[in-house]
Amino acid sequence: MKNNTKYTPAAAPPITQQDIDAVAAELDYLAKAKLKDGCLGGNLSGYEPDIRQTAILMALRWWLNQQHGKPGDWIPKKSISYALRYSKLRHLERIERRAEYSYDDHTDLRISEHPHRLHESDYPEHSLLCMFETILHKCLKKGSISNSNAVVARMVYFEGQTIETAASAMGRHPSAISQQLRRVRLAVRQAAKTTDPTFAL
Repeated sequence: MKNNTKYTPAAAPPITQQDIDAVAAELDYLAKAKLKDGCLGGNLSGYEPDIRQTAILMALRWWLNQQHGKPGDWIPKKSISYALRYSKLRHLERIERRAEYSYDDHTDLRISEHPHRLHESDYPEHSLLCMFETILHKCLKKGSISNSNAVVARMVYFEGQTIETAASAMGRHPSAISQQLRRVRLAVRQAAKTTDPTFAL
């Protein structure tokens, strides 16, 4: 007798905060060994911590992809090396682009009250992303958001992923991802007020 039951693949196991923290700690150790404070000159001088943090979040995303069967091997040293090179190029590009605009471009920066969307038409996109990423890094260092929250924010706000896609990658329900984004936005708003009172989030 023919069995018409369709095969349904098992759902991906949720990625725990402990999993992400463990990988982030390893990547942080490797990044600090490869890019020490004060080792860069020119326009990138003093940006070593931000470059490392961006690279760590990028590498964490690649690690998440590996957890869901994406092709390729997960090699932490290789991943962080590539991420650091890319991060340096990104920061250099942003610094050069920032020099083309006056500070006035940043003073009216706004982030929508909507829990998921950033309204790019309200302000220069480069201004929003630069500021948002900088304050996101400060929140991570301060401990006001977790590595998991930062990875989710990167997926949605920087990579343009949907809530559903981020939920699938993390092995969580979309509502849980929405809660994480709300935590990030609250932490970023609070940090922005102490960083520069002219910014309103």
